Amino acid sequence: MWTMPLDEFKVFNPSLSNYAEQLLIAKCLEAQGYEWPVPWQDTEFPQPETVNSTALKIFNADIARRYGYHDAPVPNPAEADAWSEFSAFANSYEPDGAFRARFVACGDDARGDQTVVDVDGLNYIASLEMQARDEISSSAAIRDAARSWKSCLSKAVTFDLPKDPWSEMPTPAMAEEYGIYGPNLTDGPTAEEIAIAEADARCRDASGYTEVRYQTEWAAQEALVENNRDKLDRIRNEAVAHTAELKMTIAENAPSQ
Repeated sequence: MWTMPLDEFKVFNPSLSNYAEQLLIAKCLEAQGYEWPVPWQDTEFPQPETVNSTALKIFNADIARRYGYHDAPVPNPAEADAWSEFSAFANSYEPDGAFRARFVACGDDARGDQTVVDVDGLNYIASLEMQARDEISSSAAIRDAARSWKSCLSKAVTFDLPKDPWSEMPTPAMAEEYGIYGPNLTDGPTAEEIAIAEADARCRDASGYTEVRYQTEWAAQEALVENNRDKLDRIRNEAVAHTAELKMTIAENAPSQ
């Protein structure tokens, strides 16, 4: 699941804050005679199997076998459909000339200062994650493992491979061909995509790339946590308290499932 030392401090979930704010906006607007039908939401925000608890896309042999390079389906399609319908409603709802100003006012009332602080905390954690990845980008061990990965996979494919699989596989051309990105999206992988993804995952493991990358990034993050623990502890503690407040607001205002 690519768990990292900084993960324990990523407590604040902007989706939880957004949901609480939408519920308070609905309460405010409905008191003025407007509609704002916010759907029910699972506040655990379960992720697809291809995404870990910190919203990082993950890739391994099991995922490659089942999904290729595609994302797994969302855990609750009905919930996702309900939110798509609400988004379409919200984008087109304009019942009178006063609505927009009242919507903005309700939003201002619903939004709290703590949310801004928590987002700043997430941004700080993200900056440390980027710092760790910048530090390991020059790792000789990772570069050697990437060369071994490329040598391994080149025996199974006929196209040119990038230097490093972490951020360069699948390549943009592959992603567009398989319908992962671009104008012709597909719901799932082809047999060819699965075969290449499985070979890719096997070579990442056989070359030692996955293990070396993981351990090197872990060590870099661990050092950053040690050097910034006071601030990280404060970010986490504030986020824990705010999360409890948000969940109470949601419990008091959410519709039934």
